[in-house]
Amino acid sequence: MSTIHLHQTTTSTPEPRLVRPQPQGKRDGNQLDDAGPGQIHGDVEEVPQMAELVRMNNPGLISVIEGILGGAGIPYQVTDRNMSVLEGSAAVIQIRILVPDEHEGEARGLLVDAGLGEWLRP
Repeated sequence: MSTIHLHQTTTSTPEPRLVRPQPQGKRDGNQLDDAGPGQIHGDVEEVPQMAELVRMNNPGLISVIEGILGGAGIPYQVTDRNMSVLEGSAAVIQIRILVPDEHEGEARGLLVDAGLGEWLRP
């Protein structure tokens, strides 16, 4: 009768290490030469001020407004969409559509022309 010997081998998993991303280019004060995406380079662009156009929990109407603004080439941002879904139907957290201040007048005019003026925020 032959004997079979089983050898247990253990493989150790290396400990996870924190790796800090290395900057691209040469360090010069608060700027990086040849900076990549997300890195500081030159003057920091100022975030535009945004105006709130509408606030509601009607996803169909939100989609219509997105289509109108997008079709006109007006930049916009939809906020709290996911929070509104998580919150349910109590209408506590409403979806908001924001546009940069410099596009507010044009955006409001488009929504009034589309018959959606009653939904505009003051």
